[in-house]
Amino acid sequence: MSELRKLQKIIRKRLKPSRYEHTIRVAETAKILAECHEIDAVKAEYAALLHDYGKYEPNDRLLGIARDQGIYIDEVVESSPSLLHGEVGAVLIAQDLGITDEDILNAVRYHTYGRVGMSDLEKVIYIADAIEPGRKYDGVDALRKLAKKDLDAALKQTVSDSISFVVQKGHALHTATIALWNDLVING
Repeated sequence: MSELRKLQKIIRKRLKPSRYEHTIRVAETAKILAECHEIDAVKAEYAALLHDYGKYEPNDRLLGIARDQGIYIDEVVESSPSLLHGEVGAVLIAQDLGITDEDILNAVRYHTYGRVGMSDLEKVIYIADAIEPGRKYDGVDALRKLAKKDLDAALKQTVSDSISFVVQKGHALHTATIALWNDLVING
């Protein structure tokens, strides 16, 4: 059995069926985007399969692991601990699965809110999570096309869409997302 197949079995056991199907679609999308932009498609598939590894951890466990690991917790994260599922997921992946590839771990770590200076692999996972075929929102079809052509332009549009979604829901924005947006606007 291939390593990817083994990983799929592990992920299937950790996730609800609908989240597992989402994860498979993100992996397929990430692989396509990676190939379009000459990025390691195997790493993209691994990172995508793992991106929601911490998704169903209870809030108190997310906060506890984050505190133990020295992960920054502000009032936004305190009020919405699920934002930590990427950062804590990366910790758990390293502990549970022995995966130590920093490119993969960072792609998982920052897929929720992004960060200034994202690697191309991080961008692929962030974007793939937003445009996988199960996602339905105004502009997603145009964003899917853009993502195959221009990764940086697609990142900027994805961040913009994400900010709009969060604001429309009346939720607070993570400081990393705000910093990423400002960097994209100022530095292109």
